[in-house]
Amino acid sequence: MRCLCLYVVCAWLSSLPTARAGIIVNWLYEPIVLSSFLPEYYEIDLNDDGFADFTFVADLSFLGSRSEGNNQYVIYPSPPPNIGGPIVPLNEGFEIGLELAGSLAWFGTNTDFGTLGLYLTPPSSDPFKGQNAFMGVQFYVDDAVHYGWINLWIHEDGPIGRIYGWAYESNPDTPIIAGAIPEPNTLLLLLAGGIGLLFLKSRSRNTR
Repeated sequence: MRCLCLYVVCAWLSSLPTARAGIIVNWLYEPIVLSSFLPEYYEIDLNDDGFADFTFVADLSFLGSRSEGNNQYVIYPSPPPNIGGPIVPLNEGFEIGLELAGSLAWFGTNTDFGTLGLYLTPPSSDPFKGQNAFMGVQFYVDDAVHYGWINLWIHEDGPIGRIYGWAYESNPDTPIIAGAIPEPNTLLLLLAGGIGLLFLKSRSRNTR
């Protein structure tokens, strides 16, 4: 029984958001499924302050995301006179910060949705289709800029997607690496180790 309790507590500790060097990671136990016949909206609160930072939408032919407030996401800029562009699937290891590599740019609007996948005839060639990648984001906490990522999978052939989790840098104006998984912080290691020692001590007494 004590062994079962130990496993349960350790599993709970490992499910908590992980933090090290300012990085906060939130992996979802069950992914958010983006799929709906009629438009359905999914709000994401990156720092759990009660305010939506980004909103995703799914309907019969479209998957997309918009930024709330002054927040932004990484795009491939469309050629003038068009404004905005498709949301970029970032590979693991890409540095997300004020300066972006290549011809990528920051963009955000709380009125229109950036494209993750458009499913019409003929089909469009949106870069996020068929990808399990990272959406680079920039959002505000108390007027300070923070950088982060959202891990997404977007179906190539139909309007279905999944959100697996997200992360952000809690230190303002500090870049974050897409997909970087921090090691467990010291507090969680101490708690897990302490529980293990208590279990071993109790077991030793029972074997005498």
